[in-house]
Amino acid sequence: MIVIGKGNSAKALREKLGNLPRVEVVDGQVRQRMVVQMLRNGLARRDWVRLGLDDHQPVVCWGVHLPRRPAGPVLNGTIIMDKFDQLREFREANIPIPTVALRVGEGREVVTFAPPGDHDGSWLARRRHHRGGHDILGPMDFNELRGILRARPGYGVKYIDKTHEWRVHTFQGRVLRLARKVPNEGAEQVVAWNQDTSHFKYDIRPGPETLRQLTTLGTSAVAALGMDFGAVDVIKDRGGQFYVLEVNSAPGISDNANTLDAYVQAMRGWADEGRIRNTNPE
Repeated sequence: MIVIGKGNSAKALREKLGNLPRVEVVDGQVRQRMVVQMLRNGLARRDWVRLGLDDHQPVVCWGVHLPRRPAGPVLNGTIIMDKFDQLREFREANIPIPTVALRVGEGREVVTFAPPGDHDGSWLARRRHHRGGHDILGPMDFNELRGILRARPGYGVKYIDKTHEWRVHTFQGRVLRLARKVPNEGAEQVVAWNQDTSHFKYDIRPGPETLRQLTTLGTSAVAALGMDFGAVDVIKDRGGQFYVLEVNSAPGISDNANTLDAYVQAMRGWADEGRIRNTNPE
């Protein structure tokens, strides 16, 4: 099995899944680096043969979009990394999201949708491609948001006074792991809980109704993006309403052994099922 992607989590998955043959160098280049580059550019069968690999070898994409799929099975070969486009897909699938705003047209008009025309309350400015929550600006009123969106690419999302935030790890229609995001000591009043101000707490037991809601929203959000797996961020406001914020295609899992093992087991099961189907076609 080949795992392509960057970061500690992709590295940890490669180590667990026995990523590539023992030969590390081909024509003076590191094999893994060559395979990743070729997969991203489009990997033909002759390329697999030249590398001494099976062109039907399972491929796992960890935060990587493949413009051309190899012959074998692929997990998350097609992903949506633009977080605003994700929200658009959620809305089309009737998945609850916060009110969002975007600059449109040559006149740089800033409009809102879901629902349209709602300019009240506080807003956060975000970049369309972000990670870790370090891009968040705000809270602010709509006029200030309009000025920021006219000056830089991005979108606005209405600030929701949340009581809880969860991360729902889903894999092919089921929940692998569930975590609750909690602020670090001294950061309880911080508006944006990012990697510096919060952490995830696993092994929690939400009530039956909350668990049902998180399972439905998590699996539905990943399916709406046409993905096989992902970590879905969900919040709950003081009125009891749940909202989906985004799906992470390369979540950080290397620092939690149980979550890493859950992904490893799920990926091994997926690869084994693919081999069985190829060996015993209907």
